[in-house]
Amino acid sequence: MQSIYEDLIQRFSSRESDAQIVNLPLDELKEKLLSLSDAYDRFFLYGLAPKLRGKALVTLLARIGLSERKMVEEILQPYVESLTEQANSLEKAYYVIDILVSTVNSFLHDKRLEFSVGEGLVVRSKLGDVLEPKDLSSGEQQLLLLFCHITMAHDSGGIFIVDEPEISLNIRWQRRLVDSLLKLDSAKNLQFILASHSMEILTQHRDSVVTLKELTNE
Repeated sequence: MQSIYEDLIQRFSSRESDAQIVNLPLDELKEKLLSLSDAYDRFFLYGLAPKLRGKALVTLLARIGLSERKMVEEILQPYVESLTEQANSLEKAYYVIDILVSTVNSFLHDKRLEFSVGEGLVVRSKLGDVLEPKDLSSGEQQLLLLFCHITMAHDSGGIFIVDEPEISLNIRWQRRLVDSLLKLDSAKNLQFILASHSMEILTQHRDSVVTLKELTNE
């Protein structure tokens, strides 16, 4: 689709015109194209959309004669509007995926979580080999499963109960766990209830700790 618009603009820019060819200042349309180009670069990272050659379009626009400018703008306006609508619909999906991937990767060492529309979630070694869940440590499996569940649930909201999340997690990961859970709940729709014996978790969140005591019949 973009190549069609590039070709049209190229044709206008190569026309002979009685108006002087000038480098037009960036107007609203050009600014939108540059902004959209940055957004589509982000979407491309996860296979959500192809790259947008916005800078190439802006370069071509700068070569349009003054007499042709209005016509080119009328041609491009619907295209830019459709790109904007698509970007708005993709932004939320990108944000959720990016938080999940970046959060998981902040815990992993010598391996990396990747996402694409075609493959879904994939963990790769530092050499690029695909790792199966069984190839991960018990702590890595636990974190990946927990974080994915939160990502899926954060939109609908509710109470998320986790029993002894510190199991299989080293001390460093225990210290970062609650903050990571809150980060993944980007919509702030979840209430977390954790049953834990971990001093690393409890001491960092004293204001939210409730001690459970066994009731005795007296």
